[in-house]
Amino acid sequence: MNQDVLDFRSVLIEEVLPFWERSVDHEFGGFITDLDERGQRYGNGDKHLVMQTRMVYSFALGHRLTGSPSYLAHARQGVEFLRRSFYDTEHGGWFRTVNRQGEPIDRDKWPYAIAFVVYALADYYRASGDHEALRLAVETFDLLWKHAWDHQNGGIYWNLHSDWTLADPTKRIDSMLHTMEAASSLLAATDDSRYLDHLLIICETIHDHTYDTRYACTREWFSPDWNEVVERTRGLINYGHIAETAWFTSVVGAFTGEHRFLNLGRTLLGFVLREGWDARYGGIYAFGRAGEGVIDTRKIWWMQAELLGALSFAYRLTRDVLYLDWLSAQARFVMTKQRDTAVGEWHSIVYADGTVQDGRKGSTAKAAYHVVQGLYHADRNLRSVEKDGILVPGSPGIRWEDLAL
Repeated sequence: MNQDVLDFRSVLIEEVLPFWERSVDHEFGGFITDLDERGQRYGNGDKHLVMQTRMVYSFALGHRLTGSPSYLAHARQGVEFLRRSFYDTEHGGWFRTVNRQGEPIDRDKWPYAIAFVVYALADYYRASGDHEALRLAVETFDLLWKHAWDHQNGGIYWNLHSDWTLADPTKRIDSMLHTMEAASSLLAATDDSRYLDHLLIICETIHDHTYDTRYACTREWFSPDWNEVVERTRGLINYGHIAETAWFTSVVGAFTGEHRFLNLGRTLLGFVLREGWDARYGGIYAFGRAGEGVIDTRKIWWMQAELLGALSFAYRLTRDVLYLDWLSAQARFVMTKQRDTAVGEWHSIVYADGTVQDGRKGSTAKAAYHVVQGLYHADRNLRSVEKDGILVPGSPGIRWEDLAL
């Protein structure tokens, strides 16, 4: 491959975003969920809130990046489908799953997914200027914080019934990370400092309750009073979530100058590179046990994308060539092994050496979002270093829009 492995922008604009145009459901609206290894549609067409909102975010970002009217149109029809089919007019909020035609199947209020509604609508507002989308984003975030945040112990509950009553009071770190993305997008859209307050509260919760000081990593799943729910995790750690946490807490630390969060981000990224990095092929492994090593050596697409964001931001903060070397090695693995150059998207799962295990391009969990986000931020961070040099944490001239997750 002759292409510069650090040319993230070209891959995003010329391959990834065009690939996902095939997911638009021109018959019923929204986006087709399941795409096989060749990018062909399959399955019964049920549509999931996570996937639909991730596609709106991706095309809204695509429009902001390229100015493409077709990307804005894809995002717009996705928002219209969300409003028409997922919005709960009785209780507020959004259903978890509808069929292809848009009829509700699962009416639960899943906080993990509802955070993506905010993320998508706020970014769509930034692309389109649609004030109704922004109003819905603000309303949704307020409902999410009111009902899904544990106001006694902190953290986001895992699942709620359709009327917002508690269904599963356990807490996972990824729900908090995606709620950070929701708050981040609203802060970028409105410049309202209350969303920065929410970001700080979530960072403090992650720092105080999910961080394992024995091994310098975060844990995954917890009871309401912050005991690890080992029966759901089998005691495994997730290298992708640790990298994602490193990235997000570093961004908040950089904006505010809060050293607790900068130190947490640096420590977590160090753990991933020390414990989860594949020194032979590049990329990070899937799962391990803290203090015992790697358990699952496969490479999952979203984890690799998160590491692009984490490494590129660490380089933006320090201009340390070691981070650039790791980023180059990570990019080389992603571009030559995880990426499907024939189709234009990334394989879902590959083995350690890059041999494909699961080549699907779209599924309930896999949409454009992780790849688009990772490539976009890696490109933005490198361009920022080239233009402005090192990012000095807490500097008065820093704008959240230039850091937003």
